[in-house]
Amino acid sequence: MGKDDEGKRRNEMAADWVIVVDDDRNDQRLACEMLRRAGIRTSAMRSGAAALDYIRKGGMPDLILLDVNMPETDGFETLRQLREQMDPENEIPVVLMTGEEEQEVRGLEEGAMDIIRKPLEGDVVISRVCKALDISRRMKRFARTAEIDQMTDLLNKSATESRMERLCDEEDGLLCILDLDNFKNVNDIYGHDIGDQVLMMFARVLKVSLRRDDECGRIGGDEFAVFLKNMKNAEDLKRYTQRINEGYEIGAKAIMGDKISFQLGISVGAVKVPTYGREYSDLFKLADQALYDAKQNGKRQAELYNALQENQGKAKQVLDLEGVTRMLQERAAIPGALWTGKDIFGSIYQYMVRYMNRYRNSAFRVLLTLQIASDASDTERRKLREEFRQRIRGALRGSDVMMECTDNQVFLLLPGIKEQDIERVIGRLLKRWKEADNSDRATINVEYGEIDVGRKTYRRE
Repeated sequence: MGKDDEGKRRNEMAADWVIVVDDDRNDQRLACEMLRRAGIRTSAMRSGAAALDYIRKGGMPDLILLDVNMPETDGFETLRQLREQMDPENEIPVVLMTGEEEQEVRGLEEGAMDIIRKPLEGDVVISRVCKALDISRRMKRFARTAEIDQMTDLLNKSATESRMERLCDEEDGLLCILDLDNFKNVNDIYGHDIGDQVLMMFARVLKVSLRRDDECGRIGGDEFAVFLKNMKNAEDLKRYTQRINEGYEIGAKAIMGDKISFQLGISVGAVKVPTYGREYSDLFKLADQALYDAKQNGKRQAELYNALQENQGKAKQVLDLEGVTRMLQERAAIPGALWTGKDIFGSIYQYMVRYMNRYRNSAFRVLLTLQIASDASDTERRKLREEFRQRIRGALRGSDVMMECTDNQVFLLLPGIKEQDIERVIGRLLKRWKEADNSDRATINVEYGEIDVGRKTYRRE
């Protein structure tokens, strides 16, 4: 290793902390001096019991260099007790020191990462310790990558469930399920690229809102789980919900603009732990029921599960005509066509076919495909797609229905259009696109036909 490489190695290791455990003062002093020369911070203990007590009070170091042959609590017993104290998700590497060859195999079987033979040699000690630290860092990095949701940088579903199970089993507090109100409207109206930006923004709001001992993760598309340690009452939960709603609204408007035609907000359902047990799967169902109640009561609020209120609510809950209507209707009139997801569009399409056949009315189906210049950058492609969706939607009537098939395709359902009028409608859509400043970078191909199966299908570019 050259001087430059050695210097680089020392800078990389500057933050590492190693505890050296050895009852032999000379070996202990020698090991500490070797590691300090490599830029590694050290602490020294003369017995396994002293090391265990020190770690319980002061926390885990980055590595433990542990002598095997010590009186009372030897290295093997110390290693066993250390492994019991360690968090399984954050194990600390242990390197054993021994002068006896037969102890090497046992040391590796007991869980040591490496073995260093005595008498100690400077280059060997530094090389083995640095290698063990490097391996430990890589393993932690790989483990973190495997449990992180790539979009939001929060824990992914499986890691969240694992973490919440442990917290529910060991800690007191509130298990919360969070859901973004009307998030489907974000995707339907503004597109999935904007939807992804909103999710990433909310993840940042969520992380900033956490206290040191809280935990959170993503468990679904727009659904998140949070454990609020030692939080116990509904008032604290409501204040927490208000805080994240304020942050979310500010961030959403920065992305989508101030003129948002639907309600923004976060609904939260929570359950007390351990008041209703410690089994995560059971607690999740109760928190999810509380979330449902928050949604039913107007969204953008929190509900804390209460078994007594839940039973009373089931007996009393009766909706009138206006109540059902409010649940179903759009919060505000949105100009242009109704933009829906595939599941809803399928139901509308099937209903429309039945309606047209029953009342001898007419309707057309239209598939629009955006052809983007091959040299367009990813940023330009995103802008063109968004322009395409917004211009087409704005050119349609409020009675028309629009579904995004792929990033470059939309499917339209146009009721009440007769065969002699469809060319005029298609012409208006193409004219609206040609009015765009960047229409020379992309063209629209059109395929359309009457809604009844078996009638003519036309193509137009």
